[in-house]
Amino acid sequence: MCADKSYSAYIVLLCCGVVNHPSFWMEIKVNLWRFVMKKFLMLVMVVVLGSWLSGATESNAATKLLPAGAKVSATVSNDGIAHVSVTGAPVERIELYTYEGVKDVKASKATMNLREEGRRFQVVLEGGFYALLTPEMAAVPCPDFFGPGTGLDCSNTGGCAFIVTGKK
Repeated sequence: MCADKSYSAYIVLLCCGVVNHPSFWMEIKVNLWRFVMKKFLMLVMVVVLGSWLSGATESNAATKLLPAGAKVSATVSNDGIAHVSVTGAPVERIELYTYEGVKDVKASKATMNLREEGRRFQVVLEGGFYALLTPEMAAVPCPDFFGPGTGLDCSNTGGCAFIVTGKK
């Protein structure tokens, strides 16, 4: 009866007494474990490939030099309010790096309370490009695009940013 091809494999194994053997169940567990691990490995590969294709693994955002003639400046009033402005460049927004997080101002002018929010900010040009700021620029006495009241701060591991100095 075990050699009859009309029965399914399970019935054949059951009638031959193989199903009750401990090594049979161990083999089922091992094969199931291999199957699950293969599927898990495929899932990990798909996630890694997807993040690579989407650019999620890039550590820095796209940057661009400010155009010639652009100026980033800030004035500080006596009550600790800074007025940041960007001229000569197509600005999408100004990101203010506050103590609580990032505050987006979708204009070429922004106001920040230095006592409550902080002094760091970044300029985002049209197309989502951040203004290119590098630690090497700190060695230059005054890069062309730094207007009055601004400086360069590279103390954060997240990258360099403009800083309100208040100097004229």
